[in-house]
Amino acid sequence: MRLLITTALGKSIRCNSVFVGSDLDKLVYIRTPDISPHDQRYFLNEGYWVQVTTVSKIGEGARLSFKCKIAQHIPSLKLLAVEIPYVVNLSPLRSEARFKTIIKGLVLVSDKKVPMVLRDLSQHGCGVHVSFKDNSLENGADVQLKLLNDKTKEVFGLSGHVQNIAKDPTNYHIGIKFDEQSESTAKDLLSHLMFNGTELVFPDE
Repeated sequence: MRLLITTALGKSIRCNSVFVGSDLDKLVYIRTPDISPHDQRYFLNEGYWVQVTTVSKIGEGARLSFKCKIAQHIPSLKLLAVEIPYVVNLSPLRSEARFKTIIKGLVLVSDKKVPMVLRDLSQHGCGVHVSFKDNSLENGADVQLKLLNDKTKEVFGLSGHVQNIAKDPTNYHIGIKFDEQSESTAKDLLSHLMFNGTELVFPDE
């Protein structure tokens, strides 16, 4: 999640953190941002405003944002407690439904080839899973995808840019928006897939 912390004098700092949990009553706990000890003392003080922006795994990758106040910084536990917000803004990242898939392939970025699994697909974008040890992708990065139909050996190539990145204990979940040329390729790819009762896969031929 991204944080924008603003002091009482109007000075601000942008940093990253990770959601830890809540007490289900008044407080949300996040990891102490990775900023210098000096900045921690200056910015992580009770009553300062925090603008939080993150991507939810629920709602097909919706962006959540809210504003709240710092309640307490607990350096010994590397935790920052913030007040539970009264209002949370929710904005969908996707303008269309995506179909669940499970197709192995590669993400090509710069000079690296990263193994991935295509987990959802539409004509305009897709979601892929990449393991922690293999991920070298950043938001906004231009990427190419190579997908192989193991039955026919046909290769489908897609390209676009990284739209968002989320993570769970074992994988990065990466949302990719296709460029204009790849939208027609994605449409062709969808026509080659069949529904097996759970997700779209290449048919047995």
